[in-house]
Amino acid sequence: MAADPEHDDLISISAPMAATVAAVRVADGDHVLRGATVMVLEVMKMEHLITAPVSGRIRCTVGVGDTVVEHQSLASIEPGIAAGGT
Repeated sequence: MAADPEHDDLISISAPMAATVAAVRVADGDHVLRGATVMVLEVMKMEHLITAPVSGRIRCTVGVGDTVVEHQSLASIEPGIAAGGT
């Protein structure tokens, strides 16, 4: 988890390893809760769950089937937005 350098208020979710995006469980703009699974990465037939580090509104930057490299941004979250809020 790191701050997004282009948007100081956004928290970036990065790939922990090189992998393929097997599933995206949220839509761009959804409100997510801390700890919710937002994506599933697959590497060597093993699945790795990617969870939200904070609650807020998510912006996905990758999609199913995309190949990602270690530390690549997968999504960003605008923290502090309550689920169901505006």
